[in-house]
Amino acid sequence: MSGESVVYRTPVEDDARFMLELLAESGVKGEVRVVPDEAGEEEALLLVPVADEEEAVRLISEHLEGRGLRPEAGTAASTG
Repeated sequence: MSGESVVYRTPVEDDARFMLELLAESGVKGEVRVVPDEAGEEEALLLVPVADEEEAVRLISEHLEGRGLRPEAGTAASTG
């Protein structure tokens, strides 16, 4: 994918793949890549075309907020 943006990162690959399916249901295509993080541990990145970044972030945010989480500066924080 050229011109891509990371819209979600997690240490759990299955979580990233779930989000990928969520986006696909709304017509946003993407891909999951598993890469080492700064500590050398595996991290799953969800990438989408730059043109779809805003829509992908909106969809992921709505889903996380529906689960009682609040996306914040690239991370999700519990709201209660």
